[in-house]
Order: sequence, then C-alpha cells, then structure tokens
Amino acid sequence: MLDRIVLVTVATVAVAAAVFDDDLGSYWPSSQQQATNGFRDADDAGFSVQYAQTLFGDKPVIDSARCYSCMSRFYEAVWPALSHVYKRPRNFTDYCNDDVVDPRHVPVVDCPTICIRMWEEPTVAGVRIRGHIRGCLDDLLHNGFNQTIVTWYRWMHRDSCRQYRKRELFMLNADESDDSYVNVCTCYADHCNSAGSSSGATVSLATLALVALAVRWL
Repeated sequence: MLDRIVLVTVATVAVAAAVFDDDLGSYWPSSQQQATNGFRDADDAGFSVQYAQTLFGDKPVIDSARCYSCMSRFYEAVWPALSHVYKRPRNFTDYCNDDVVDPRHVPVVDCPTICIRMWEEPTVAGVRIRGHIRGCLDDLLHNGFNQTIVTWYRWMHRDSCRQYRKRELFMLNADESDDSYVNVCTCYADHCNSAGSSSGATVSLATLALVALAVRWL
C-alpha cells in the first residue's frame, strides 16, 4: 500500500510539472540560439526547430478566432516611424491599456490564426510609458513575425506569454532597433487577447484533476 502511495505521488508531481512547464514554455533554446533568435529564457535546448515542426506542424489548432484590434494612443503620435513595421490597427485608444478590454471602445476583427497581445515600457523623455498592441497574428506586422520563434515556442498550438527581443521577433535591422524586449501573449479563443494569460489557472486545474484521480485509485 505504501509503495502504491509513493508511486501515485511521484507520478502526480511529474505530470503536474510537465503541464506547468508546457504552459510556460519549457522548450527553451541554447544560449547560442538565445543570442541569435532573441529568446530570453533558460539555456536548455530540448530539440531543434525542425523537430518541433515535425511534431507540431505549422497549422493552428482551430480554424479562426475573433480578436481585439488596437494600439495605445501614444503609438499614433509616432505612427510615421512605425508604419513600415506595423499594420494599422482598427483604432488607437488608451482603452487598449486596460487589463480587461471594453468591447464598446475596442473593435474586433475576424482572425484565421491566433490572437496576439503585446506590451512594452519604452522610456520617452525620461518617462517610462506602457504601450499595448492587440490584434490578429496575420494583421500586426507587414513582414510577419520571426517564424523560427513562432515555431520554437509553438505559438500555433498553445496559449503562451513570454518576452522576446524586439529586433529578432520583428526581424528589424540593427540601425532601426535597440536590444529592448517586448512581452507577447498568444491565445486561441474569441476575445482572448483582452486579459492576461490563463496558464496559472490551467496548471491549477490540471494538478487538482491529477490529485483527484490519484486519491480515487488509492
């Protein structure tokens, strides 16, 4: 009986840890790939990008989603300098900064892939300003996102939130970007780019389910 309890406990912890790692993105590149591709996480390479493509392919897990489309208002003031990189959102509004977007003020677009929420804190005239960008994966950048990063972190197959170096993620030239980072969340459900990542809730529910199954087995 004691051996069975120990076995169940070990299995539950192992699977819960796997779920937790998967939600937060456990497939981290090596330190060399981090420097090359703009990844900000631990230097632990699990497998190559080519292997990730073989396992997960390049298609989203659902056919479409409805995503909020907006940028913080201060982006509009510098839009001439940004318009060659970003596609114009449905509107510029400070409602885009809210933790939960108000649909009365932020339009929604039909998206054939996944929803994106990005935010950064650039310093302007000595003052740190937080800016948000929300939209559909296909409608945010003229040249798209770095596909190596999209594939490595399985954007098309799971919800995730993490930091990336903007120069690498947006494939910008060195003379038009610095080494700053941007936070990016990806998700699939309608209007999911309104709030933050739900990975913590997913982990908690998965862990509770595993514990319940273990107790029942005993």
